Amino acid sequence: GIRLIMDGLNRQPLLFALGMGGYDEQITKVLEAMRWKIFSIPFYFKIVNVQYFLRNLTYFRNTKLKRLLLDLIYITGLGLVSHKFLQYFFRWGSNNNNVSYVEVKQFSSWANDLWNRCKNKYDMIAVRDMSTLNILYPSNSNRFIRLLITEDDSVIGWAVLLNTKMVNHKQFGNMRLGSIVDCLSLQEHAHTVIISITEYLENNGVDLIVSNQSNGCWCSALKKTGFIKGPSNFIFATSKKLSRLMHTTKINIGNIHLNRGDGDGPI
Repeated sequence: GIRLIMDGLNRQPLLFALGMGGYDEQITKVLEAMRWKIFSIPFYFKIVNVQYFLRNLTYFRNTKLKRLLLDLIYITGLGLVSHKFLQYFFRWGSNNNNVSYVEVKQFSSWANDLWNRCKNKYDMIAVRDMSTLNILYPSNSNRFIRLLITEDDSVIGWAVLLNTKMVNHKQFGNMRLGSIVDCLSLQEHAHTVIISITEYLENNGVDLIVSNQSNGCWCSALKKTGFIKGPSNFIFATSKKLSRLMHTTKINIGNIHLNRGDGDGPI
C-alpha cells in the first residue's frame, strides 16, 4: 500500500484522498504517518419518516439497552411528537414561487455557464463542467437523479441525488435513503438549492436524507433546512506538497467545495 502511494506521489505530488471510512481505517493511519493533513468532511442528516427511522437505525441499535430505548420512543409515539414539535417551532422555510426544479437526463451547456460563474468563488473545487459531469453521471444510468434548479427562469444550481431502498444495511437498515451525491451553485444560492433538493426527495418517499459537505455555506444551508450534524467517517487527506500549497495560497478549508461526488462516487 505504501509503495502504491509513493508511486502515485511520484506521478502527481499534489494528491488528495477522500472517503476512506474514518480515522480508524488503516489507510487513514498510513497517510497520517506519512504526514498528510487529515480533515473530516461534515456529515448531515434529515429525518423525514421518524417512526421508520427509529425502527431502522441499525447504527444505534447495537446494544440491548439502546434497542429498548429506541423501541420505547417508537411505541409511545414520543419520537413522532418531538419531530412534529420541531417542525412547528423551527420552520425550515420554503422557496418562493419563482424557484422551480426539474429532472434532466444529462448536463448541457447550462452546466458550463454555471461552472464558469462558480469556479472562482471557491478556494478549491474539482472541475464540474458539462463534459466531466456527463462522464461521472452518464445519461444511460437511471441510478442518478439529476436535478436542475432555476429562479426566474435562470439556472442557479444543480444536484445529483440517489433515492435508494436499503436492505439490511449496517447503518440504515431497511430505510429508503435519499443521498445528496453532488451539487453546485453560487454560495448565496446554496440554501435555495438545498430546499429544492429536500422538497424533491421528501415528495418521492424517502425516510432519511444524508449529505457530506465541506463548504461552510452549504453546511449552513443544510442546518437552515432542518438537517442535523452527525459523526462523520468521510475523511479528506492532503499530501505534504498539496498541504504546503494550500497553506501558501491561504486556502480556507471552509471554502473548499467537497462532497461525495469528489471521492470514489456513490457506492
